[in-house]
Amino acid sequence: FILGCVSGVIDRFLFVYLEELGGSATVMGISRMITCIAEVPFFHYSGALINRLGVQGVLVLTCVCYILRLLYYSFLTSPWPVLPAELLHGVTFAAMWAASVLQAQKLAPSGMGATAQGLLEGVHWGLGISLGSLTGGALYSHFGPVVTFRIAAVGAFFALALILMYHLILARVLGVSVLSTSKSEQFSKYIQVKQNEEENIEMLEIDTGISCDLDLDEDLPLENE
Repeated sequence: FILGCVSGVIDRFLFVYLEELGGSATVMGISRMITCIAEVPFFHYSGALINRLGVQGVLVLTCVCYILRLLYYSFLTSPWPVLPAELLHGVTFAAMWAASVLQAQKLAPSGMGATAQGLLEGVHWGLGISLGSLTGGALYSHFGPVVTFRIAAVGAFFALALILMYHLILARVLGVSVLSTSKSEQFSKYIQVKQNEEENIEMLEIDTGISCDLDLDEDLPLENE
């Protein structure tokens, strides 16, 4: 949601800012072309990137790239230097969206993957971008583009802080860091095994009429780094 708001600020007001700096339709068109080109390799290699960093690691990288991108915009004094920053769109859109869809699929109950993805799209592209556009417009009118982009960078930093806090809480409660791909995968596999064991025992109780107890309090089988 927060990253949707940040994206709304960029999508709605970057070209307005470039026009105020004297930018022509040419620089805006090239800027858009670069963002589209940047998406291709990040969509293509998003699987490898997620395997390397984990879903949450990719989201952390997304927040960092948003912060850098927005701060860079706030220091522009002419339109053409905007072009290098548009390469970061590959991370802030393509990699972010691939990781977000994967996370929605993982969290969704069985058979509800499409619904979860629909909710994700509604929150990000609908609610988030709409609120970002509305808030960004008010900020742009009252404080100008520099303050608007820097406040949006603060929003991205807030999203980053929330992700890191979530990791810290999860690490303390479960003893696992979701920033560590290997441990995260081990934990997911452990939960799946326990669920399968519970289902098998329920079937056994039904078939035999014998009550079986399953100890779910044993330590997680996670390797120490």
